[in-house]
Amino acid sequence: MKQGVKWACVGVLVMALLVGCSRPAENKPRLLQWVPPLYPAVAVSQQLKGVVRVQYDVGSDGQIHNAQILQSTPAYVFDDYVLQALTHWLYERDKPVNGMVKTIVFTPKKTGA
Repeated sequence: MKQGVKWACVGVLVMALLVGCSRPAENKPRLLQWVPPLYPAVAVSQQLKGVVRVQYDVGSDGQIHNAQILQSTPAYVFDDYVLQALTHWLYERDKPVNGMVKTIVFTPKKTGA
């Protein structure tokens, strides 16, 4: 089996919390397609929880542009997974907005009791 970080999403719960943005709710584009970030295998095996706060712009095409990680805990563990997931998100067209912020919380699924 190859070394390094493996992709894992089975048995893991990824939850997204929506956090404020730069415009009132009625002007925000609606999120039409949301793909959750995968949970890194190393985080699954260690039962790591994490939080990533990301900022991005939504273009008039509904695509995400200029994504950047504002804060993450633990540092760097989940960042690439969040940025990769954002490439699959799609918002309503013709409602561009700059500086949208989302907080994504990674919580490992509890196994057996």
